[in-house]
Amino acid sequence: MIGAMRASRVEATTPPPLDQETLQRLRRRATRVIFAGVALGTTGLFAAFILGPLVAGDISGSTEAAGIPAAAGVAGVAVGALFLSSIMARRGRGAGLEAGYLLGVVGAVLAVLAVEMLSFWLLLAGMLLIGVAHG
Repeated sequence: MIGAMRASRVEATTPPPLDQETLQRLRRRATRVIFAGVALGTTGLFAAFILGPLVAGDISGSTEAAGIPAAAGVAGVAVGALFLSSIMARRGRGAGLEAGYLLGVVGAVLAVLAVEMLSFWLLLAGMLLIGVAHG
């Protein structure tokens, strides 16, 4: 019975090489997609850093607390640089970019929910994750 269950050997095949024109077209497309993603993410980061203190001041009722979300974002950038670079070193740039974009989206959703729920702590968590995403 065990002999009958033996798996057949599957040989790995290599895909045919791409011609130079196709390779250049794929590189240009990847460059445009990455450029657009970085441009949108950076725009979101600037918006969060500009609006975060304004929202924090309104939510907390304290002008002293207005700078804390920006500080959380800057701390997030530092943590994100370490975290995302370790992912990139182990799994490649694509995996690091995916992780960063995912964390950025989660952070943006948390920040929007914080404004809706008037939650200062949720705003800090969102700003921290937005910063991590840009590390």
